[in-house]
Amino acid sequence: FEMEYIITDVESLVKAMRKRVEQNGDNLVTVPLTSTGYVRRECKASLKDRYFDINDMKPDERQYRLLRKAFRGGNTHSNRAMTNKIIKDVNSYDIVSCYPTQQLTQRFPMKPYKWLDCRLTLDRVFKFIGLGYSVVGLYQFKGLRLKNKKTPIPYISLGRCECLGWKLDNGRILECDYCEIALTEIDLQIILDQYAFDEVQIMDCMVAQKDYLPEEYRHVIQEYYTNKTKLKGDESDQGIYLYTKSKNMLNSVYGMSATDPIHQEILYKGGDYQRSSYDSKTEEEKQKALKSAPFPYQWGVYTTAYARAALQEAIDAAG
Repeated sequence: FEMEYIITDVESLVKAMRKRVEQNGDNLVTVPLTSTGYVRRECKASLKDRYFDINDMKPDERQYRLLRKAFRGGNTHSNRAMTNKIIKDVNSYDIVSCYPTQQLTQRFPMKPYKWLDCRLTLDRVFKFIGLGYSVVGLYQFKGLRLKNKKTPIPYISLGRCECLGWKLDNGRILECDYCEIALTEIDLQIILDQYAFDEVQIMDCMVAQKDYLPEEYRHVIQEYYTNKTKLKGDESDQGIYLYTKSKNMLNSVYGMSATDPIHQEILYKGGDYQRSSYDSKTEEEKQKALKSAPFPYQWGVYTTAYARAALQEAIDAAG
C-alpha cells in the first residue's frame, strides 16, 4: 500500500510537470520553479522594450541600503483603547487587492535617484514633495512624542528604527528621547501628522521623479485582477481552485517587486550548510545582485507605503 501510494504520488507530479512544460513551451531547464516565476516572466516580457530605462532605475548599493531601511510591511496593530477587551457584534472590512490597486493607481519612482546635500531642512524636503518627487531620507528626531495621547495605533514601530529612552505600546513608540528612522515622503507625512518633536535632522536624502508604472506592466496586473474577479463566487471545485490560483498570481506581482535583491542564500556543499549574508558578499557580488533584480526595488517599497497610507486614512476616519 505504501509503495503504491508513493509511486502514484510521483507519477502524478511527473505527468503534471510534463503538461506544464508542454503548455508553456518550456523544458526542464527553463520551467519556473514556482508559480511566481510565471508571473515574473510575464511582467519582464511586458517591459522588454524598456530594458535600459528599468535598468537605470535600479538602485546602487548606497541607495539600496536606504531603501531597505525604509521598507516596511503592513500596519498591523490593535487599537490601544480596545486591547484585552471582549467586544461583541463586530464587523470587519477588507481593502480588496490593496497592493495591486496601489500599483495601478499611484505614482512611483520612475527615474534614477539623486542624492541631495546634507544641509537640508524639512521645508526643502517638502518643496520636492510638492513637485511630485519621491523623497527617501534618513531622519533623526529628538524629543519625539504623540500629539494626541489617545492615538489608537501609533505609527512608528520600534523594530524599524534606532531609538533611545522610549515609552512603548506593544512595540509602537508613544514617545522617545531620540529616534533615527528611514522614511519615504508618504511615511514622513503620517509621522508629522501624529507626532511632535523638539528637533529634527536629515542625515541622508535622495529624490527621484514619480510617474505611473509602465502601461504594459499595469496591463498584466489588470489581466490577473480581471481573471480573479470573474472566478469569484464560483463554488465548483475547479472554480475554487482557479480563483485561488488567480489570486495568488495577482499577489505575486507585488511579492516579486518587494523581493530583497541581496538576500541570504543557503548552500549545501561538502556535507555542510553554508549561509551567505549581506556582509559576506563582495562589492562586485552586491552590485551584480542589484542589477540582476527583475524590477527596481523601490517599486515594492512604495507599494506597501501607499497601502499603509490608505489604511491610515481609514483609521483616522474611524477616529
